[in-house]
Amino acid sequence: MNESSGHFANRTLDEFTADLAAKKSVPGGGVAAGSMLAHAAGLAGMVIAFSHGKKKFAEFEPDLAEAAGRLERIREESLELADLDAHGFKTLADLWPLAEDDPTRRQAWPAAVHGAIAAPHQLVLRAAETVQIIQRLVG
Repeated sequence: MNESSGHFANRTLDEFTADLAAKKSVPGGGVAAGSMLAHAAGLAGMVIAFSHGKKKFAEFEPDLAEAAGRLERIREESLELADLDAHGFKTLADLWPLAEDDPTRRQAWPAAVHGAIAAPHQLVLRAAETVQIIQRLVG
């Protein structure tokens, strides 16, 4: 993560992809998925922005505005979930080297597993919602 801000979203694309390529487990797939979902929501928002105010889309303006607002929230949430994924997976990864019968591992393991799957689960839900929004817009 970016040491100054703690958020992957504040990194340059070059820094972010270099971190993905590095021999370390964070950032990993969940952070990349959050980033990609933010990109998808952003691109869908761009299409809507180009449609706003056009006479031929006037009847769809309320739907476009609603979709644009939700896509913007998904974009923001996806970046937050990317950070949560990194934190959740790091917490779990820090427990892996401990012996399975280590009291610290045994006590922390259930919450760590839950923390490691919570953000990816939410990302999948938001990805499905993004697809539904786009499908409704396309008709």
